Amino acid sequence: MEINNKQAIIETEKPEIAIPNAVKTIRDLGYDVATTTQIIPVLQMTCASCAVSVESIIKFLPGVVNASVNYASAEVKVEYISSLVTLNQMRVAVQSIGYDLFINQAATKKNTAILYTPESFTFSEPKTTFSSWIYQKRRHATTSNFYKGFDKFQLGLFFFSQFWFLVLAIILLAFQFQWMIVTGIIVFRYLFTWISLACAAGKLKEKDVMYWYPIIEIVLIFTQLSVFFRNLISKPVHWK
Repeated sequence: MEINNKQAIIETEKPEIAIPNAVKTIRDLGYDVATTTQIIPVLQMTCASCAVSVESIIKFLPGVVNASVNYASAEVKVEYISSLVTLNQMRVAVQSIGYDLFINQAATKKNTAILYTPESFTFSEPKTTFSSWIYQKRRHATTSNFYKGFDKFQLGLFFFSQFWFLVLAIILLAFQFQWMIVTGIIVFRYLFTWISLACAAGKLKEKDVMYWYPIIEIVLIFTQLSVFFRNLISKPVHWK
């Protein structure tokens, strides 16, 4: 025990068992341990055995005190020590067995952070055909119901501004309305965003995409429109 630091040092070969037991023992003695409790949506569960698998893999992580999956509501209630395990580590563990955690609803300023060090990168295999990529985007879009209201607003505003900037720029230039001012605004906007995204791409080791930025943005705008309208007509098959 470190009385000054108010910490207990545990040496064990099985931390996934020792830590929950230590927390229980400390609480039985009338004291407590600083933990965080979150309720997080679980994606891709199709049966009760899926819930058991998700619960087991989360409980196996060192730092998790307890985890309980509710298949009916597709949620997991997890109590954990934030200094020992993170939400992202839980998500990676759950993804390793074919499921996923949607941590947006459980995210707060205290339990999340923006990381861009190489050690924090998460890689996924890219789709090899355009049709499979579009289908993947359609499935991703179905998770928007789990987003926080303010996050939905920000994402919607971002797409709205992208789309209408492009439309208005084309219309104003077509009618040559104050074309010098309009051209200057377009150049400034693309130059500013190019520099901003180039800095971000550099930190993420993806500088090559910046050469195609204006084209990629236009393709992305119309791809998002296509995904939105196609999902209105028919929903993609449940995430597998």
